Amino acid sequence: MGLGWRRELAAPLLTSPHAVGFVEVIAESCLNPGPLRREVLGLAEIWPVLPHGIKLSLGSADGIDEHHARRLGELARVLRAPLISEHVAFTRGRDRDIGHLTQLPLHRSAVAVVARNLAKARRLLPDIPFLLENPAWTLRWPEDEMDEGSFFHEIVHATGCELLLDIANLYANAQNSGCDPLSLLRSYPLNRVAMVHIAGGAWREGFYVDTHCHPTPSPVFDLLRELVRIRGPLPVVLERDGRYPPFAELATELAQAQSILEGAPDRRAADESRQAHRTHLPAPIDPRPETATAAERRISTADLATQQVRLAHLLTQAARPAAPCGRDEAASAPPSSQHEPQAWDPRDLDRSRSVLLHKRADEAIDLLRRSRSVAETQHIDLYALALERLGSLPPARQLPTVVDALYLVRSLKTQRALATAAELDQLTLQARFVEHSEGASARFWPYLAKAQQAHGETTWVWKPLGPRSALRFFSRPAQGLFGGSPSRTS
Repeated sequence: MGLGWRRELAAPLLTSPHAVGFVEVIAESCLNPGPLRREVLGLAEIWPVLPHGIKLSLGSADGIDEHHARRLGELARVLRAPLISEHVAFTRGRDRDIGHLTQLPLHRSAVAVVARNLAKARRLLPDIPFLLENPAWTLRWPEDEMDEGSFFHEIVHATGCELLLDIANLYANAQNSGCDPLSLLRSYPLNRVAMVHIAGGAWREGFYVDTHCHPTPSPVFDLLRELVRIRGPLPVVLERDGRYPPFAELATELAQAQSILEGAPDRRAADESRQAHRTHLPAPIDPRPETATAAERRISTADLATQQVRLAHLLTQAARPAAPCGRDEAASAPPSSQHEPQAWDPRDLDRSRSVLLHKRADEAIDLLRRSRSVAETQHIDLYALALERLGSLPPARQLPTVVDALYLVRSLKTQRALATAAELDQLTLQARFVEHSEGASARFWPYLAKAQQAHGETTWVWKPLGPRSALRFFSRPAQGLFGGSPSRTS
């Protein structure tokens, strides 16, 4: 059993290191040098650490970011990771970052794109297993030419990779498609599953969302039980990304999954069951440009790239009509191409924007440590405030989470109970980042600024040279900076 590593879970997990056999980390959270990178390197001295990517965008028809792939490979090497995993999805359309794992069309052109991008990435990664995860969808493409299970049969055959089967995502897709979850599970290439994710979700406006912020529901454990009956015991990772409960509750979920693994049939029976569920696979798709169908494939890939750019623009518009001061970019969406498909269902687009808005709120609040702490003490629903404030603001092009956090913290300064904490959070963000017309970027040069508190105290922040240098805070009477010891360093 493994657990997705989050800093909020660090203390109880470190005091009970035998609660799990390994941990999984979000790779993008520790690609850069800094405290979290050092923390994750320390984890590797206790458990095997598995990097789990969310930004490689293997489904982008215009290719992967090779620099990102190199950094992912470097992280895997320093962690001595036994494997790497990523999603069969795309997160950007050319230069437009969606900020969310977005569904690919269930089409052979998408399979070819994933195979091509993965082949390029593998040249930059260590020679260890690369697992591919099935995403949860929030919209469907008009071009779908196969069902979900058949799509992943094609994916594993074309790439040669095993699956990281996210049962929570599979359950969400079954609920939203109106199909039987067990039937959907059995349609997957279960003989190619190497690891499993479990997590919770919730219904929002008639749509089941894989929130990863709720307990794992019983039907997901039922799916795990069926998978184990067919496939035999497998490594299982419990994911929790927010609204963290007491660790005892997570330990109960881990124990429940462990009991399912321990109740699995013996290996011989599992092998016989797995053979019974094997499905004949078609010949793999050859992603090489020199094949006879290369011209046709280039056309379909170009179409897919155009469609992804269009969809990225549509999804990154404001969830609600923009306020007069907002950045309304609807007019900047690229024009339709001659190969553009039927329009996506407007209800699907609205729902997808809503899911993205909730994700933006979570990520922005995560950067406002002081405001979040005070809000919890004062029983203020910071999440609802974030949804209200960010709903009319399209995400920025560069570091959108930072821009969202700055926008939110400025509005929180008008809340009397949060004013002091919000002022200090704003000071911290401005010391770390520079705002500009495209969004924000890391601040390299030294920075010195102050914030006047309501009680008359002045707090200064000093950042030395370098984008990741430690911040130093000084609290002084309003009339001067010098004459005392610093209040804290971070």
